[in-house]
Amino acid sequence: VAMVYSVINPIILPFAFVFFGLGYLSVCYNLVYVHVPESEGEGLLWEYIVNRIVAALAIFQLTVIGVLGLKKAALPSSLLIPLLVFTLLVRAFWGFRYLRPALHLPLDQCPETTV
Repeated sequence: VAMVYSVINPIILPFAFVFFGLGYLSVCYNLVYVHVPESEGEGLLWEYIVNRIVAALAIFQLTVIGVLGLKKAALPSSLLIPLLVFTLLVRAFWGFRYLRPALHLPLDQCPETTV
């Protein structure tokens, strides 16, 4: 969310940095000293995490394209369209390369398999 709104109003970046920095520190503390894992996820959340990250990145790129288009910057706006296509192609490659092996193997062994 902060990445998308930073295109429209850059003043949000320091606040987002502080928010995510404090969140990172608290999550690290909780993982080291508080949280006791009951079971291993076995890499099943990888698909959901990657899908959300790529969706946020695509929304960010669409926002940048739209803002540049509204500011009458047609050339930079049109030059960002291949970047959006490349992002979606990389996501498709990750799906074909890692998703099927991730259903049956731990993620550290997935790159060693052939698709």
